[in-house]
Amino acid sequence: MAKKIRWIASVRNKAVHERVVEVDLEDFSKGGAQVVAYLKQLVASITPKQTQHKEPQGSPEPGKSWAEKDGWEKTKTVGTYMAAGAAVVAWLFMSSK
Repeated sequence: MAKKIRWIASVRNKAVHERVVEVDLEDFSKGGAQVVAYLKQLVASITPKQTQHKEPQGSPEPGKSWAEKDGWEKTKTVGTYMAAGAAVVAWLFMSSK
């Protein structure tokens, strides 16, 4: 899973810093969903009282809705959340020692 998180973070970084990034958005989204599912499972196993998470309502970013965003905007948004998830995993790993 760490390898997948690093890949997502690198795609996100390329999307933010480079003009042209060749990536299969379907593959990227699938990988992101797998990481999110893994992180939810990890959090649930650490804090059993919080096994039911409410999904946020509406778009997490002000402005455009998800449907209005183009592929690169979606890639940037998903990548940002994946990088944040990677940071949470790193924090959990470091704090468990």
